Amino acid sequence: MNKQHKKVSRIARTLFVLVFTLLTSVTLVDGQRRKPKAKPVRQPAGTQQVSKPQNFVVASTQISLPELVRRVKPSVVMIRVFDKDGKAVKDGSAFFIAPTRVVTNYHVVEGGSAGEIYSNEGFAYKVSRVLSYDPNADLAILEIELPARVQFKPLIISGGGVQEGESIVVIGNPEGLQGTVSQGIVSAFRQYANESSLIQITAPISAGSSGSPVMNMRGEVVGVAVGAKSDGQNLNFAVSGSKLAAVSENAERWSNVVRLYEDGERLYRGGNYRRALEMFAQVAKLSPAYAAAWMEIGRTQFAIGDYAAAGTAFNETALLEPNNAEAHYNSGIAYAKQGRYADAVNCFRRVIVLYPNSVGTYVETGNAYYELNDMRNAIDSYKQAIRIDPNDASANYNLGLALVAQGNRKSARKQIKKLQELGASEFANRLLQQIPR
Repeated sequence: MNKQHKKVSRIARTLFVLVFTLLTSVTLVDGQRRKPKAKPVRQPAGTQQVSKPQNFVVASTQISLPELVRRVKPSVVMIRVFDKDGKAVKDGSAFFIAPTRVVTNYHVVEGGSAGEIYSNEGFAYKVSRVLSYDPNADLAILEIELPARVQFKPLIISGGGVQEGESIVVIGNPEGLQGTVSQGIVSAFRQYANESSLIQITAPISAGSSGSPVMNMRGEVVGVAVGAKSDGQNLNFAVSGSKLAAVSENAERWSNVVRLYEDGERLYRGGNYRRALEMFAQVAKLSPAYAAAWMEIGRTQFAIGDYAAAGTAFNETALLEPNNAEAHYNSGIAYAKQGRYADAVNCFRRVIVLYPNSVGTYVETGNAYYELNDMRNAIDSYKQAIRIDPNDASANYNLGLALVAQGNRKSARKQIKKLQELGASEFANRLLQQIPR
């Protein structure tokens, strides 16, 4: 069986990054006192608004196979996944469950960088983002970019399940042969350790059919094909429709999060920070584990001038993503704005562990030590920044200030000469004025 036995890591530890997922850059707050704005690391976050699903109604009684195929076939598409170099790496099947959403298997899109779907008429449409996924159930729901004039009828998911011996129909794209129809029955239900239960069916599931809808004779989706057991004869399996319904419900919840997040981004860009904060707060309430929402709350609170609240939000981001250097850096800046320089130093140290060559972070660390009147550590931090980038004028200037505060006038004058050599005459003149005559 293709991959249904494969153990997949839990979602919380799965880094599932597709290029077609919209990435929204987050701006670092500026907290330096004596130097130009630093440029530490940046990390992506964000998504786009999605449509609300609208299911069409199928017949409540069984219909003939030709009529079922006529109704359902246009809603089943082929999906092709590309790597970062634009090379096609996987083909599979998918079907619409909402006007702009399709479902397929997680293993079909896993590791991909872009994707397209192809209708039975041969038209191609881009995958814009992943809305929801469950590696354990091997399901993923994708958003599709469709022109306004193009419409696909969504298939309805059965709420009543399926029984052993019940007739089923599968429409998919085995080996790229689009719109292939196969028929069979439900053979059994199988439960595997730490995995969702699977439906065993007799309808063939060949390569390329992964993600096909498995339907009852009323045209309702009762499962999603996941593959066949390679060492057995006619042993084919599907994920249950109830599991698909759960993943689909999560996609609908996520669409609300996306809409609010985008509204907040637009309001922030327009300078309406209070309203933007309301949007981001709603996002965090709906999805408390969404680190990007907490980052935006912090960024917005910082813009308002509430540095304590900003620091709390940045810390929440760091708790959710301990390796998010941007969150630690921004927390440090927020602490510095409050005069909590020792806390700022601790945050900057975490950034340096993650990014040991971050010049801006070493300078900010030096600035915090300077405010604590710890000139020895301030000087060491500035020297570390200069070691990485000898031409950084702000690091050289701040080193000169710390040397003056330490009483080391001779070394401070050397920094004036260095600044002049760098062409930073304004910094050189300012430093000269700080040295007692």
